[in-house]
Amino acid sequence: GGAAAALLGAGPDAGEARCDAFGAAESSYDLKQHAQNLPPPPATNPGTFGPNFIADACEVAIPALVNICSVQKGPWGQIAQSAGSGFIIRSDGLIATNAHVVRNAKVLNITLNDGRQYRGRVLSADELSDLALVLVEDPLEAPLPVMAIGDSGNLRPGEFVIALGSPLNMQNSVTAGIVSSTARAASEIGIPQSRLDYIQTDAAINVGNSGGPLINLKGEVVGINTMKVAGGDGIGFAIPINAAWLVLQQLRDTGKVVRPFLGLRMASLNKNLVRHEKRQNNNFPDVETGLLVVGVAPDSPAMRAGIRPGDVIVEFEGKGIATVQELTRAIGYDVGKTYSITVARRGTGTEHLSITSEGLKL
Repeated sequence: GGAAAALLGAGPDAGEARCDAFGAAESSYDLKQHAQNLPPPPATNPGTFGPNFIADACEVAIPALVNICSVQKGPWGQIAQSAGSGFIIRSDGLIATNAHVVRNAKVLNITLNDGRQYRGRVLSADELSDLALVLVEDPLEAPLPVMAIGDSGNLRPGEFVIALGSPLNMQNSVTAGIVSSTARAASEIGIPQSRLDYIQTDAAINVGNSGGPLINLKGEVVGINTMKVAGGDGIGFAIPINAAWLVLQQLRDTGKVVRPFLGLRMASLNKNLVRHEKRQNNNFPDVETGLLVVGVAPDSPAMRAGIRPGDVIVEFEGKGIATVQELTRAIGYDVGKTYSITVARRGTGTEHLSITSEGLKL
């Protein structure tokens, strides 16, 4: 029920586009140096707006696009097949995709744009972010083409974007549209457990598109196609590559994702909420916006920092802060980092505190 039920993953969990198997028996980083030991990114299209600007962008990116056929074994021994998409991020055959594309896969068959086929395996996956890495297992006769990584932080609503993938197992398909929103909060689309914001686009994203790239007019990846709204035309979502890359780096380096933990429950304040709080408590801090601390976990970084329920966080790292999403983005995936915060406190004015994030224990 609720908003989550209206969402349809664009990969095998959302209707299972079937495929023919052969041989079946996861900012403080430099996007241009996007992974250690990678070759330099391929040349990209300058992004000029010529008569065939979409085709020009696709020509740059499509060589590194892959179709992923997943062979799964059901609970009663039945064999199921499903198809999704991905893109090559390292010339030895490292592929980025969605976790739900390869979930429970016993065999992965990888098909490149030019028809070459390889066997693959899941290297690592993170269900919470719905991201995974797949590695080609078969020997390679030559280095594989690598897709260029863009910067989703520069996207603007209204920009042209192109979704590449294998909708309904129709490989190497291209759909185009615009960016409808650059930061659609996960809570807005019924995924409260996710830390991610999503790119919303009207470029068609259908079953089988999951894990494929959303590219800009330079042929650079700016998002990873992930889901669409069931029954809604022109409402699809992609994970921004800036956020996805932080997860993929951890999956590549350690095989798992460690998320930062502060031990805070917070609510974003607006003028109406502030007015309500002041009616309930005359000592409520004199603020207009900020993050109201609703709760502090025992023996947490927040408790050790001296933060109390009822405090209002008004600055983080010297900058004003108005929403929980802003704080989440600012922290990213950094663990063990110390941040300066300013809180407004009932009856005592403001306090300047320091808090150090620690790894979330699951």
